[in-house]
Amino acid sequence: MDSTVAAAWIGGGAALIGVGGTVIVAVTAARNTRKTNQATIDAAHDDAQLAVEAAREAQFADRYSRALEQLGSDNLDVRIGGIYALEGIALDSPLHHHPTVMEILTAFIREHSRTLAGGTSPERWPLPDVQTALTVVGRRKAVHDIRPMGLAIADLSSANLRGANLTGADLRSATLHLTDLTFANLTEANVSTAHLNDAQLSYANLTNANLWGAYLNSADLRNANLTGADLREANLFLTDLTGAYWPRDREIPEFWIADDSAETADGVVRLRRRDRADTQAPPPARPDDAPPADPASSRLSSRRSGDCSPSPLARPQGATSPTSPPTPTAPGPSTTVSATPSRLT
Repeated sequence: MDSTVAAAWIGGGAALIGVGGTVIVAVTAARNTRKTNQATIDAAHDDAQLAVEAAREAQFADRYSRALEQLGSDNLDVRIGGIYALEGIALDSPLHHHPTVMEILTAFIREHSRTLAGGTSPERWPLPDVQTALTVVGRRKAVHDIRPMGLAIADLSSANLRGANLTGADLRSATLHLTDLTFANLTEANVSTAHLNDAQLSYANLTNANLWGAYLNSADLRNANLTGADLREANLFLTDLTGAYWPRDREIPEFWIADDSAETADGVVRLRRRDRADTQAPPPARPDDAPPADPASSRLSSRRSGDCSPSPLARPQGATSPTSPPTPTAPGPSTTVSATPSRLT
């Protein structure tokens, strides 16, 4: 190979290497530029997201301020509007504002559910704004709760809590007289020493609820689930427990028995009222080969046992039947019969 061709080959290879290097440098620069651009875009996106969150928080703060102002109004309709405004805040920001909203509403219920100043009684009870707050609390998304609903000592008499979600609620010493809790979820709720006289609790879920010392006189607990509930010292006078779910290992209240035909797989039974057939034992049957009783021996046995009533087969001389007139007797010595028979010993 002459020197001219070799030089040409060398020149071509150098040019090719130069082009390849240029391409590699260009690709690397493009990648770096793309990464830089992506980082810039991500940073801009994060800044925009933070700005949006800041704007939302400012809006929430403004909404909070207006809702609380409405909640403290003297106008009933304005207060109800404030309650719904707080519910909207809890729904729009469940992670950050749901617990705070529920704290505000339960405090409002506790404060406004008690007797009004001066001892006056309203025509409607509970008050419409208190009922509205109870409705909002009862339909909340309990998964976002971080503490129990604090309704202790609140007066919720005659309130409509039908189907309400009161899971884990603190209802200690609350007044729930004539309250409708049908289908309500009171799982693990603390209802100790609460007044539930004449309350409607049919089909309510009271699993693992604390009902220690609760007053349930004349309450309707038909088909309620009382599995694991603590009913020690509870007052159950005239309480209707028909069909209520009851754990077999717990003592069954007086006048009620377990309906064995309705036992479930986990040992929970349904209760039914004890009737006459459950309290009266059948008389013992006489063996077929037993001889008939002797009337004379029966009378002797009864007299030995202290039963000295006269037998119609052995009437004293001169005595008459109660249904026949007395027979006159001739004067003469007569036998005196003691009015009080002596007791054999």
